[in-house]
Amino acid sequence: MGSRLYYSEQPIPGVGIRTSTLQDCLELGPNLREEDCQEVAAYAGLDPTNGLIQSFLSSKSCLTVTLEGVPIMMFGTGPSPDNPKIGVVWLLSSPDLLTISKLFLRHSKRLLALLSAPYEVVMNYVDCRNEVHHRWLLWCGFIFITKHEEFGVGKLPFYEFVRI
Repeated sequence: MGSRLYYSEQPIPGVGIRTSTLQDCLELGPNLREEDCQEVAAYAGLDPTNGLIQSFLSSKSCLTVTLEGVPIMMFGTGPSPDNPKIGVVWLLSSPDLLTISKLFLRHSKRLLALLSAPYEVVMNYVDCRNEVHHRWLLWCGFIFITKHEEFGVGKLPFYEFVRI
């Protein structure tokens, strides 16, 4: 994409969004929010960097938000292994995302629509402890459909969420 996030039609200095690279995973992984690290470990039993790499490699579309050229967030979608009409959406970030949270929220729905366009439905699972993700998902129009008491390799509670 190579463009900047815009607020009131003016570029925000130092904030950008672009197509993700493998290097982004290597730079962002060691700086993920603690809740995101916990979610990756509970879901897949991976460390943060390998969780990002796995998410990146399984995505058909993946975007990176940067602050002063440094990756602070990655998110994307990829087809479900069970049904290519279902997209699996994900988002992982550093604590620095909070410095541009209002700006990101203003653009989330548009960016999510872009990433979700190839799919009839987008869904995934979120750690019940990750309240920041819960609020973002609700903001973007997702609904929580099931609570799985023992999910992933960590056998911890996760919500299943979907947007049609």
